Amino acid sequence: MSPETQNDGTGHGLAGETSGQDQPRSAAAPAADSQPPPHRMTWYQWVTDILFILFCLELGLFLVIYPWTEAWPVNYFAWAVPGAIHSQWLAVWNNTYVRGAVSGLGVINLWIAFAEILKMLLPPHRPDGPPTVHGSGVE
Repeated sequence: MSPETQNDGTGHGLAGETSGQDQPRSAAAPAADSQPPPHRMTWYQWVTDILFILFCLELGLFLVIYPWTEAWPVNYFAWAVPGAIHSQWLAVWNNTYVRGAVSGLGVINLWIAFAEILKMLLPPHRPDGPPTVHGSGVE
């Protein structure tokens, strides 16, 4: 090709060249809107994610349920404070607001577990376009 007909692939010619807009795009040049291949998880990432999800699910279920069982007032932490302030500590420990706060931490753990499950199952979000929805025909 002569210097007057070379194109840099952007539609703008290089210095001293014609616009090149009438020139066809080279087949070797990548398309500007092509997407990189999707990131595949390695087995190590997959196992780590599964273990994290299981941990969050178990901890979340435990923290949601345990404060409302009969074992709550007699566990280790209920008797961890010795001496004169033990009766005040038991009043706080057995308060329904404290039990609700501990259950709230369990709900947060369950939320994290479900978010991680969705992160594993749904395709990654493309920053340059709308997210894809599988099975709906929308790309």
